Amino acid sequence: AVREQLRERAVWQLRRLRLADDTPIAIEHAFYPPDIGLELEKRDLVSIIMYRVFEDELGLAIKHAQQTISADLADAGSAKLLGVKVGSPLLSIERVTFGKDGRALELLRAVYLPKYFRLSISLTRRH
Repeated sequence: AVREQLRERAVWQLRRLRLADDTPIAIEHAFYPPDIGLELEKRDLVSIIMYRVFEDELGLAIKHAQQTISADLADAGSAKLLGVKVGSPLLSIERVTFGKDGRALELLRAVYLPKYFRLSISLTRRH
């Protein structure tokens, strides 16, 4: 399913535990086309700002992303990593980021502790 979403025969994956002041707050599982993954391997993946690397270092201009946000419950693995009980509420995000040429550059699947994140949406009525 990941290969189909990225339209690639193979993918390179990166899983990161995100911290805020040494407190685990998120688990990010990202998938990339192999050529991008091989470039990412050469970098410090602890402190990297991914989209800055895409645009400034790899010359990959980002055009848009499609993101879905939903609620989820912590399974045993995520509960252990995030220091919560199994079944605790989590914020779940899936995002596919596309370049200007329409190529899928990244598929991100992540879960976040909800007390550390807030979503604000500005709605504009079109006439």
